Amino acid sequence: MKYEKVAIFLTLLCLWGTQFLLDRQVELALVFVLSVGIWHGSNDIDLIREISRKKRIGSSLFALVVYVLTVAIGTVLFVFLPGFALLIFVVFSAYHFGEQHWMDKYDDYSNTRFALAVTNYFIPLFYGLLILEMIFYFNQSETNDVLKFLIGTGFSSEFYLSLLIITVVLFLFTLIILLVKHRLRPIRLIYEVFLLVLLGIIFNYTSLVWGFAIYFVIWHSLPSIQDQLRFLYGRVSLGNLWLYIKKSWWVWSISIGALMLVWKFFGNDEAIKIPLLFGMLGSVTFSHSFVIALMKKGGISK
Repeated sequence: MKYEKVAIFLTLLCLWGTQFLLDRQVELALVFVLSVGIWHGSNDIDLIREISRKKRIGSSLFALVVYVLTVAIGTVLFVFLPGFALLIFVVFSAYHFGEQHWMDKYDDYSNTRFALAVTNYFIPLFYGLLILEMIFYFNQSETNDVLKFLIGTGFSSEFYLSLLIITVVLFLFTLIILLVKHRLRPIRLIYEVFLLVLLGIIFNYTSLVWGFAIYFVIWHSLPSIQDQLRFLYGRVSLGNLWLYIKKSWWVWSISIGALMLVWKFFGNDEAIKIPLLFGMLGSVTFSHSFVIALMKKGGISK
């Protein structure tokens, strides 16, 4: 949890700086997401090669074809079935966020098959849903603006509140199961609740895109890059980070270039930029989360 101490400091720094960034939150959020946020998913091809080698799941070419097809399917779904694609995007993103945060820290509590299912599937999903639903609940107007662009409709305040309450109950219930039955120490539960309260405060005092960027970069992308470095090269170091950047810069460049072209095609209106950004993230989330799930099952050197 050494990095999480840094993450807490950076999060509090962003909260403090929010009062000075009222007119610049969108611009700064775009810098966060388009740099570190997009880059953390730009090395999937190299990950596929290493996964194929370690897990012997077939050739790298086959895995790459599956990856590209998944991206294409995600894009097609967002174009022709945006409502269904958005639902799948939320579920996949939620699990992906929760998997990143939870599984590496709490595998030692998976001492039974039931506990393994709880830590590997239920808690990551409920944790990620809770993060997303807090972002949506505290920024309902902006969320509805994005939804209206993507699927043509928004939702009521009661709907957001109901989803949030249900997810809080489910998440706490699974934590209590581990606390009572599988040796999860109370201090760990208190710590996780503290982090969620801290993030809730952030989301309450920031805009939709700035709050999302803070979580996406500080709490997800940076830890994910560290995990990828451990998986690919055995440890986190500046030299390995530079190697990671050199191998992934061209995918990152293509991604940014494609987004810029889409923005230019649809116009430079800020109200359109954010929905299109979320749409692009949704299109690649399916494949990226699949690759990371395989990576984590393949083991990460600590």
